[in-house]
Amino acid sequence: MAMWRGNTPLILASRSAARQALLAGAGIEFEAVPANIDERAVQQSAALAAPGEIAAFLAREKALSVSRFEIDRYVLGADQTLAVGETLLTKPPGRTEATTQLCALSGRVHDLHSAVAVAYDGKILFEHVAVARMTMRPLSRAEIATYLDEAGERVLTFPLVQRGARTHRP
Repeated sequence: MAMWRGNTPLILASRSAARQALLAGAGIEFEAVPANIDERAVQQSAALAAPGEIAAFLAREKALSVSRFEIDRYVLGADQTLAVGETLLTKPPGRTEATTQLCALSGRVHDLHSAVAVAYDGKILFEHVAVARMTMRPLSRAEIATYLDEAGERVLTFPLVQRGARTHRP
């Protein structure tokens, strides 16, 4: 049974394999059309500090940036921020930064702010932010090094992908 009832597939404004897998797993027909925005520049221009506000703002901007070009289509934008106390963590650009971040998370409580926004014809119709509070078990430097060896490049910043569409039909 198809979950999506729209006449055209939902558009996911993301290149995230995890978000695409969630929609596919839910049986939702979608097209992935990544929002080509510089997230850090957009975030800085908004002058927001609260992690939940940043996630919501970026989800809106992603949905709107694609919605402006996809007329009469529903566009889903999403973003997440991770914070340890007042410190916002972003995707690490290298192994050294990944090690530093994992050390900061080790044995500590952190908050994952997940935001979604749905746009239609350049207007936001819906948005929501949820927070998951998690605690990472304490990790030794050797465990962190082993993890990074096994995970490899997946823990680092992903290369930019050109705007394009990929359709998934369950």
